[in-house]
Amino acid sequence: MSFKEKVKAYLQQGVFFTHVIRHIFFTRKLYKLFIVLLPCIKIRQNRILCDHFCGSGYGDNPKYISEKIHEKHLEYEIFFLYDKEKCGRKDFPEFIKLIPIFSFKHLLTLASSKFWIFDYRPSVHIPKREGQFYIQTWHATIGTKKSEKDTEDTLPKAYIKNAIADSRQIDICIAGSKQMSDFYKKSFWYNGEVLESGCPRSDILFDVMKSAEIKRLFGFEHKKICMYAPTFRNSHSIEMYGLDFGRLKNILEATFSSEWVILLRLHPNMANVSVGNLPVFVKNYSWYCDVQELLVMSDILITDYSSIVYDFMLTSRPAFIYATDFNDYEKERGFLINLKETPFSIAENNSELGRNISEFNAHSYSKSIAAFKNKVGSLDDGHASERIIEWIGKR
Repeated sequence: MSFKEKVKAYLQQGVFFTHVIRHIFFTRKLYKLFIVLLPCIKIRQNRILCDHFCGSGYGDNPKYISEKIHEKHLEYEIFFLYDKEKCGRKDFPEFIKLIPIFSFKHLLTLASSKFWIFDYRPSVHIPKREGQFYIQTWHATIGTKKSEKDTEDTLPKAYIKNAIADSRQIDICIAGSKQMSDFYKKSFWYNGEVLESGCPRSDILFDVMKSAEIKRLFGFEHKKICMYAPTFRNSHSIEMYGLDFGRLKNILEATFSSEWVILLRLHPNMANVSVGNLPVFVKNYSWYCDVQELLVMSDILITDYSSIVYDFMLTSRPAFIYATDFNDYEKERGFLINLKETPFSIAENNSELGRNISEFNAHSYSKSIAAFKNKVGSLDDGHASERIIEWIGKR
C-alpha cells in the first residue's frame, strides 16, 4: 500500500469530532495534517496513555492499573491526560507523565502509545493502528441506570456517532460483574472481548489496612464518616437532594454512637455546582479526584441512583438509598436493576431515611449482600489490576 493509500485508509477509519470541545488548542486543519503524518509516528512498545474523565485527574480504574504497574516495577512509561482547570502536577505521583488535554501533544501521545486506557468515551479520536491496543475500563462495577444504547432515543446524534465509532476501536472491555459483561454485549455497540477481571478501582476496598491509613491522612482517625454521594440530574439541579444534615448526624450518633462527620461528594458532572453554606460537620469533597479513597474510609454511604453503592457494597458496610424523585428519575433514565430488589433500604424523605438507619439490621443486610452479589455475578476479589496487567503483558 502506497503512502497516499495509507493516508486515505486512516481518514476513513472514524476520524471525527463529536461536539464543540472547550479549550481546544488545535484546529481542524492541524488535525488533518496530523492524520497525514500519522504513519510516520513510531509506536512506543512500553508507552501507556491513560485518561480519567476527560483530564479530570488521577482516579478510577486507570489510576489503579497504573499504581499496580508501578508497584511491580514494570518498565512502562505511563502518561495521563490532564485539564489544567481541573487538576495539576501535585495531583499526580512523580512516576506519571502529564499531557495537556486537547493539545498537539495529546494527539502525538495517542499516536505513539502502545496502549490506551480510558474510563469514558473520549471526545477526540485518531485511527488506532495495527500494534496499538485500546482498553476500555468504563466507570461502573454494576449498572444501576440505563445508558448508552438503552437510552438511544434521548442521546444527541453526535454522541451516538462517537460511541459507535469508539466501540469499533476497543480491543477489550473490563467487567466487574457478569451483569456489566452482558451490558457491554447488549448496550455498548460493542461485539469484542470482555475481560471478566473485576474492577481495578475496587482492589483497594479489599485492603483491610487502608481505612485507618486514609482516615489518618485526612485527619479523621477519631471520627466515624458518613458519605453522601448523589448522582447528577440532566437538569444539573440539586433541589431534589434536600438531605437534612443536622437530623442525619443526630440519628447516626444515636444509633451507632461515636462522633460523626459527613462528607459530601457530588458527581463529577456537578462538582462545580454551588451547594451554599454547609454545617461545620459537613465537608465538601466533590473536588477530590479519587472517590475510592473516600469510600475506603467511610463507615456509611448514602446515595440515590449511583452505581457507587455497588462498589461500597464490597466492604459490607451499611449503605442506604435516599431518593426524593424516584418516579421522575425512573422516567428520565430508567433502571437496569430494580432498586427495591437490592440489599439497600429506600427512603423518599428525611423521615424515612432516619427510620431506615435507626432500624438497620447488620445480620440480614450481610445475607442480602451475599445473595445480591451472587445474582449479578460480582467478580471483584481485590486482584483485578493484576489480571489486566497480565493481559497487557501478553501483548
